[in-house]
Amino acid sequence: MTFIEPTGKQFKELSQLDHEGPIVMVNLLKLNKDGGQESYAKYSEATLKLVTKIGGRVLYFGKYLMPVIGDGDWDGVLLVEYPSIKAFFEMVTSQEYKDVVHYRSEALEDSRLWATRPVG
Repeated sequence: MTFIEPTGKQFKELSQLDHEGPIVMVNLLKLNKDGGQESYAKYSEATLKLVTKIGGRVLYFGKYLMPVIGDGDWDGVLLVEYPSIKAFFEMVTSQEYKDVVHYRSEALEDSRLWATRPVG
């Protein structure tokens, strides 16, 4: 089973979480062999400006090496910090984001996106 887009239920649940403060989105990325890297580069270039505009930042982007516990086969791992869930939704519902999100969909064969919060 592959996952590219969040479900409406997942977006609704995220929007209703009782959490104030920053979140970090953990992205696992499996790119399409035919043009995935190029499409994701276009998406990244455009969305980095949007992330910065809302006060977020990329914490880490790395190329996958291998699983050490469990299994999986990903091309990249991306950690993006947003100042709040509200800021994340401000970005993903903006027209600027809607204009470029197709690059992400075109780029990916599979993905995971996990919302996390700092502990401590």
